[in-house]
Amino acid sequence: MYRLVTFSSIAIRSCAMRPHSRMLAGLGRFYSSTAVERTGEETEALRARLLYQSKKRGILENDIIIGGFAEEALSGMSREELLEYDSVINGEHMEWDLFYFMSGKKEPPKELQESAVFRRIRDYVKQKSMAIIDWRWLLVCSLNCFAIVLCANPVSIPKPQKHGNIVIAAVVSTSLLPDEDGLNECDAEGFDLNPAGPLVPCSFLDERWVECDDPVDMPPVQGGNITKVDGGCFKFGGSHYETVERTNVTCRVLPCIECRGVRTFLKEVPCIKYTGHYFLSTLLYSIFLGMLAVDRFCLGYSAIAVGKLMTLGGLGLWWIVDIVLLITGGLTPADGSNWMPYY
Repeated sequence: MYRLVTFSSIAIRSCAMRPHSRMLAGLGRFYSSTAVERTGEETEALRARLLYQSKKRGILENDIIIGGFAEEALSGMSREELLEYDSVINGEHMEWDLFYFMSGKKEPPKELQESAVFRRIRDYVKQKSMAIIDWRWLLVCSLNCFAIVLCANPVSIPKPQKHGNIVIAAVVSTSLLPDEDGLNECDAEGFDLNPAGPLVPCSFLDERWVECDDPVDMPPVQGGNITKVDGGCFKFGGSHYETVERTNVTCRVLPCIECRGVRTFLKEVPCIKYTGHYFLSTLLYSIFLGMLAVDRFCLGYSAIAVGKLMTLGGLGLWWIVDIVLLITGGLTPADGSNWMPYY
């Protein structure tokens, strides 16, 4: 009886697995990792298909490289060259491998080295790279010559601003010209102005990758309308977004951070400064040590703090008033700075 049951279970498993095995074997005839050879394709249809496939690659870098090469070279290729080009771009190599092979970052395999069409693609990439490098150096040299003609210090350029009847020469900390006289391997990379390229514009970079100048405290102007001065602030601080002044400061991208455009640019920042005052610490001082005016001393109100200390917090009344003022935002640091953030 046991043998009969065992034999029956084996027979059932074999019958259940046989159709799936046949199905998988049949699928193997239709799905393959290699490209299917097209038979009977006309030359012009082949040329049009290759042009479309060259511009619709898997990665943007190959769209630019192979697409540009196809626009220039496919129209003059013979059918044999088109078939060879088809085997190069639609062969067994992955998209990133093709990019590394064409750009010279990796050694191509032997079959690609022996391909005349692949060598033409590599020559095309080298020519485009040299043209971009020459254009970047021309732009850098033009900017340097422009700085020399102006006879201005590249670290500060005066920009006159008029306020009513008063003209103030605001000095911007750095100009929009390259900072260094010499160029290294990282200086030319920021002059890539190709809008279709993969690089992010330099002005879009996160503040972790740029270094910006601090706003300058401008002297108050008597009379006339006050207009914004690049790099300067007439009033610091503010508890609401609408009341905070804003100014343009010069920012520079850190060395060897890749981006598109000029690496030195103007960025709008709020007129806010921090001097080490924390709201929570000051509130605790006011609650527990407010009778001794520790909170007023910490905020910089020394004269008022002495009066509060001598009266022991105004016999408790002044102590309570300062706690309420701190909570409602009526009591802030005396130097006009903002509370330190907790991040």
